[in-house]
Amino acid sequence: MSRLGPATLVVIIIAILLGLAGAYGVRQYLKPVPAPPAPPPVVEAPKPRKYKVPFAMYDLPANRKLVISDVTSIEMTMEDVKKRKLASDTPLDFRYVLGRTLREPVPANGTFRVSKFFPAGVEPSISDLLKPGQRAVTVPIKGVNATGGFATPGTLVDVMFRTAHSRAERELPIPEVTFTLIDGAEVLALGDSKFPGTPASGSVMSVTLAVSPEQAQMLEVVEGKGDLSLVARAQGTKAEPPAVPDKLSLEKLLGLVPGPAPFTAEIYRGSRKETLIFGERGPHSVIAPAAPVPAVAPPAAN
Repeated sequence: MSRLGPATLVVIIIAILLGLAGAYGVRQYLKPVPAPPAPPPVVEAPKPRKYKVPFAMYDLPANRKLVISDVTSIEMTMEDVKKRKLASDTPLDFRYVLGRTLREPVPANGTFRVSKFFPAGVEPSISDLLKPGQRAVTVPIKGVNATGGFATPGTLVDVMFRTAHSRAERELPIPEVTFTLIDGAEVLALGDSKFPGTPASGSVMSVTLAVSPEQAQMLEVVEGKGDLSLVARAQGTKAEPPAVPDKLSLEKLLGLVPGPAPFTAEIYRGSRKETLIFGERGPHSVIAPAAPVPAVAPPAAN
């Protein structure tokens, strides 16, 4: 057997290397290609939070307790709030203002401010409802239930007065007349109801009015002398200032002219004394026992 020469060995080695290289290439070719790595997930920026900012549906007066029909809301982001330059104490939730009472009026489409409300649970007193120079007077009203359709707190009314006398007073020289006592008085409360636009609940027998000091004196003078009632008045009309006499009396308020001063005459008939009184009602007499005449003591003997 002949030995392999060096050249043959080189060829064999090269062939083996080529075979190994071919096998490796086939293996690499048949090897599955790994999928490319997934791209990182896209993180979306968080959407800005939106708030339901409350606005007034219409002109709201001071001292009004707000209900759902008084308020509308607009969805706004903090960026929107800054763009509109809303006050820093503007409520960002319409539920905050429901049931709260306004200290100051808010115009239609106006925003609310926390500082413009009474504290939670606090209601305005009657003195908070008065304008400068006004007085609050509570008076009994005849037939107040008939005024329930219009006489709500915050409205303007005329106060009518009708004179009335008891049976014992009918002889007085004061006629039964009806006239307007006060023009354009503001209703502050009907019974316990004192929120503007809120009708009274149940039967009430009194009304609280905002009047001038002179009108308060007029109401004091007519107290117990007749009946008061309310008459609807066009809102926004200007009331004339009351013409009040220097010294108030029912006769002066009614415009009665005093008659001549009465005079009397005394007539004695035996043990009776008759007093004739002459006045506006004509002469009338009052009969009473005459005062006994004191006995005259006889002169003392010398």
